[in-house]
Amino acid sequence: MSRPLRIEYENAFYHVMNRGRGRENTFLSDDSFKYFLYCIEQASLRFNIEVHYIV
Repeated sequence: MSRPLRIEYENAFYHVMNRGRGRENTFLSDDSFKYFLYCIEQASLRFNIEVHYIV
């Protein structure tokens, strides 16, 4: 069974997080993490979204 469609609101904030299975590390190297951040940057430019990064 598929999940229901998400409702999207204009100018809304969405919380997204990454977590590995069993709370394992998601990124195994600094290069992997840097590439992930690069991809997020490219997506934010392409789709005109604002990304807030919190440690």
